[in-house]
Amino acid sequence: MKWPGWLTLLPGWRSRLRVLLPLYVATWLAGFCALLGIGSVSSDPELLTITGTLMTLGFILSLGLRLASIPRRAILLLLGCVGLALVGLLQARQFTVGVPGSAPVAPPILPALGLTWFLVVYSYTLVANDLLLFVIPPALAILGLSGTENPNPDMSGYFLVFVVASLFAVSYHNYLRYAPLQRLGDTPEVLGPVLRWQLVATAALFAGVSALTAVVAVPLNEAGNVGVYRFRIRATPLLQSLAALRYDVMGREIRIGLGPSALSEREVLHIESPEPAYWRIRTYDRYTGNGWVDSMEGLPQRVLATTGGTAWEAVLPGRGMGGRARGELLTQRVRVVGHWASSAIPAAAEPAIVRFATYPGPLLIMPSGSVQLVNMPRLTPGFGYEVVSDVLRAPPVALRSAPPAGEIRDPELIRTLAPYLRVPNSAWRLRAEAERLTAGLKNDYDRASAIEAWLSGNYVYNLQVAPVPEGQDAVTHFLYTAKEGYCDLFASAMVLLCRAAGIPARLATGFSDGTRDPDTKSIIVRERDAHAWPEVYFHGYGWVTFEPTPPSGEDLLSQYQKGGWSLLTSRIRREFTFPVLILSFVGLLSLHLVRLVAYDPWRRWRDLLARSGEDARGRVLRAYYTATHRLRGRYPRRAFQTPTEYARTVAERAEGAPWLPDLDALTDAFLAARFGRDPLTEEDADRAEANLARVMAGLKRR
Repeated sequence: MKWPGWLTLLPGWRSRLRVLLPLYVATWLAGFCALLGIGSVSSDPELLTITGTLMTLGFILSLGLRLASIPRRAILLLLGCVGLALVGLLQARQFTVGVPGSAPVAPPILPALGLTWFLVVYSYTLVANDLLLFVIPPALAILGLSGTENPNPDMSGYFLVFVVASLFAVSYHNYLRYAPLQRLGDTPEVLGPVLRWQLVATAALFAGVSALTAVVAVPLNEAGNVGVYRFRIRATPLLQSLAALRYDVMGREIRIGLGPSALSEREVLHIESPEPAYWRIRTYDRYTGNGWVDSMEGLPQRVLATTGGTAWEAVLPGRGMGGRARGELLTQRVRVVGHWASSAIPAAAEPAIVRFATYPGPLLIMPSGSVQLVNMPRLTPGFGYEVVSDVLRAPPVALRSAPPAGEIRDPELIRTLAPYLRVPNSAWRLRAEAERLTAGLKNDYDRASAIEAWLSGNYVYNLQVAPVPEGQDAVTHFLYTAKEGYCDLFASAMVLLCRAAGIPARLATGFSDGTRDPDTKSIIVRERDAHAWPEVYFHGYGWVTFEPTPPSGEDLLSQYQKGGWSLLTSRIRREFTFPVLILSFVGLLSLHLVRLVAYDPWRRWRDLLARSGEDARGRVLRAYYTATHRLRGRYPRRAFQTPTEYARTVAERAEGAPWLPDLDALTDAFLAARFGRDPLTEEDADRAEANLARVMAGLKRR
C-alpha cells in the first residue's frame, strides 16, 4: 500500500522535498519554541537537549518516510520502536527532573512535561499535512503552562516566534489544499513566489493581531491592574513547584549546583534609596549536601495603622545586632515591577520598620529579620512598600576586636548560633581545608577574609558549569573537582568553610546592588541581579556580608577559551535578549516585504526591458511591456491570460475608450515580434511606439 493523495503526483523526491520542507520547518519551529519554554522553567539542563534532539529526529524521519513512500502500516511499527527506545533511554539516563512522575517534580509542572513528551512521540507520526498542524495545539498549551508565572522577555520571545511560525504553517497548509499541486514542485521558480507571498500573508496576519492587541491593551492598561488585583485572579503556581530548584524563587528550600544558568534582563524592582545595598530576601541555616533549608520558624507580626491613618506600619522586634554595633538608618522605597515568586520582601539588612500604603495582611518575621507576607504567595507588579533598615557600620579594625565564637559564654546565644556551626558528614574534607586556610590567624574576621580571598582568587566564575553529579556533595564537588561555578556554590563553600573553622555563618539570597537609572535616580533591579552571598556572625556586631564570588568581567573571547561554545552562546544570549532579537526580526521582515513589494517588481521590469534588445523587435516588445505595465494598475491581468485574452478583458472594462484600437494594434505587433517568423522593420517599431504613446495619453485623460 503506497501513500495516497496529491504527494504521488509530484515528480521525484526532490520535488516532494521542495514542497513539504517549508511546512515541516514551520511546524518544527512552533514545537521547538514550546520546548524552549518548558526548558526555561525546568531545573534539568538536559531536558531541552534531549527532547529537542528527539523531536528533531522525529520530524526528519517523518519527512523521510513521506519522501520514500513507505507504507502507512510501517508507522505503527516505527512508533512502537520509538516508544521502546525512549523507555530504554530514560532507564539508562537518570534525569534530575523532566520525566513525568520523577520524585523531585511537583504536580503543577507535570501537565507541561507530559505534553512535552507527547509532542516528542507525536513527531514520529507526522505522515500527513493535517497531522503537522496538530503540533500547534500542544505546543501552545506548553507555552501557556510554562509562561503562567514566568512572564520574562525570553518567554515572550518564544511565544512571538511560535505565533509567526504557526501563522505561516496554517497559511501554507491552506495554500497546498487548493494549489495546482501537480505543477507546484516542478521547479524552484514555481515554488519561490508561493513561499514569498505566504510570508507576506503571515506578516499581514501578525501585524493585524499585533494591532488588535495594542488597541485592546489601551483600556486594559488603564483599568487592568486594579481589576485583576481586586478579584485576585492568580495563575497556576508553576514556578512555585520549582521553589527548591531556582534562585529566582528563593523559597524555604533551594538546590545548588544545578548547572547552566541564564537569567534575563527582566526588571523586577525599582528602589528609591540614597545608596545601593544587597537586597536580602531570605537566609538559610541547614545544608543538605545539594542545597539549603531555612529551618527557622517565624513569628507573626501585626501591622498597625499609622497615627495619621495614611499607611500601615510594622516595627520589627529585633535587629540581630549586639551592643557594640553602630548602625545608620537607610530608607528604601520599593516598587515591584515584575513578578517574583517569593513571599518575602527584599530589603537591605537589617530591616527595622516596614510601611505599606494599603493593608498587606499579617506578616511573618523570621529570626534573621526577613519579612514575609502571609497572604501573598508571590510579589506582583504594582505592589510597593517602604523599609527603614538599620545598616551596620563596622570597620575591619572593629570586627577584628570581636571575640571568637568559641569564647562566647552566654548559653542562650550559644543555642542560637549552634545551627550556624553545623557541617554535614558529606563535607568532611572541608575541616582540614579550613584549618590550613586559617592557620596562624588570631581573629574571626581575618579567618573569614582569608577564606573569602582564597575562593575568589582560585576558582572560576562560570554560568555554564555542568551540574553536580547525582549523589555527590555540591560544595565538595565544586572545591575539588569542578573548580568553577557561580554565586550559589561560592557562597555555600564560604559558609561551610567558615563553619569548619568555628565561625558562625549562613547563606543569604536576594539581589545584588542593581543599576542606578540616570533619569529617575532610582535603582533598577533585574532578574540577572539575583544573587547569593555568605553572612558571618561577629559577637557584639551581628551578621556581616562577605563576597567570595569573583566578578564576571571577562570579554567574550576569554570566556570562550575557558567555557567553550556553550559559554559563549549563553553570554551572547544574555546580551542579545529576545526583545532585541524580535525587533531585529521585525526589521528584517520589513526589509523583506519592501523587497517583495517594491524592489522585486522593479528588478523584474528592468530585466525584462534589458532582455528585449535594441533592434526593431526589441522596440516593439518594450512598447507592449510598457503599455501592459501601466494598464495593470487599472485592469489587473491574471497569470493564465494570453495577450489577446487580456486585450479583450481591457476592452470589456474600458468600453468606448478611444485608445482601444491602439492597444489591439500593439498586441498584434507584440505577437508578431514574440512568436512570428518574419523580421520586423523600423517602420513596425515606429508604429508600435506611436500606439503606445496614444494608449498612455488616453490613460492620463481618464
